[in-house]
Amino acid sequence: MENTNNVRNIDDRGFVRTDYSTNSGHNLRNKEKAAESIWDWDFLNSSFNGKMHMSDIDGVLERKGFLLFIETKNPRAKGMSTGQRWMYESMAKNGCNTVIIVWGENNQPDTIEAIEILTPVVWGEKSHSFNTTGKIKATREDLQKACSNWYKTVETKFAQKMDAEVKARKVINLAFSEVAATSQKNNRKSETLSQPLFDASAIIAQMQAKIEELSKQLAEKEVEIEFLKMPKI
Repeated sequence: MENTNNVRNIDDRGFVRTDYSTNSGHNLRNKEKAAESIWDWDFLNSSFNGKMHMSDIDGVLERKGFLLFIETKNPRAKGMSTGQRWMYESMAKNGCNTVIIVWGENNQPDTIEAIEILTPVVWGEKSHSFNTTGKIKATREDLQKACSNWYKTVETKFAQKMDAEVKARKVINLAFSEVAATSQKNNRKSETLSQPLFDASAIIAQMQAKIEELSKQLAEKEVEIEFLKMPKI
């Protein structure tokens, strides 16, 4: 009998495959094949001057251009390498990535004892910094809540972005309509005029200022993330 308890779905080529034809809710379909599909990337070390090493990803989810990465750590682990830490921080600075580091026994969610969440300063925009909760006490339920909050934030951000883009398009269309109307009006004036009766650049500048205003309003509507309030250890 096939074991479908949280095992990967691996195709004939050894690639991880998501099966949307069933609603089993399991992310892994066959543990043995999953283990056999793991690659050792040591042979690539020379490609990076031998000073850098490939890192694996324990969990990843994409939604509307935003990505959630999960990295698991054994509770008894001393820590992570400096390079790996820099990688996670750089991912959060990208603006579209959230990283959750989880401390718990391998494949035993009930043993989760701490997490750290790294998020963008402004979602959807690159930055030289990032937000972090630091390492905080947490349980399986806290991790589930953090993932749920990430999903809700992405949905809200996408809706706000679409709303802002719709408003911006309306502003652009209105500005060009004004330019066209003024141009038609001028065409009915005397052709001997050496200077135009309107300044198109001023209207375009006004249009750009309106778009910037909408963008600022969008940034000020940053969704408050509950898991960023969780107490540090």
